Amino acid sequence: MSAININEINSIGIQAQGRIDGITEVELIGTNGKTGDAKFTAYWFGGVRVIETNGEPVWEEQDPCAFAEMMGEILSAMFETLDRAKKYLDHLQSIDCLPNQDANQNK
Repeated sequence: MSAININEINSIGIQAQGRIDGITEVELIGTNGKTGDAKFTAYWFGGVRVIETNGEPVWEEQDPCAFAEMMGEILSAMFETLDRAKKYLDHLQSIDCLPNQDANQNK
């Protein structure tokens, strides 16, 4: 996860809560991989999780069902990305383009 300044988040609601709570940075969890109004992004906000949407933020503690549904979509997008990366690495290995890991481990 990576730290993001609270002012870089587009959600006025998350920014306002950050000012109230004295939080200046959040940790990016992930995004659903979509763009525009369909995009949403999950963050660790202090000790709670929140999802930035094109409307009001969805706080895990306030709406656990909506949060769980959106988090499921984010995790699905993250697993798809990992699956594509694995397939690409398998392809590189099949054409002998990856460095020899055994040789690197013995150095």
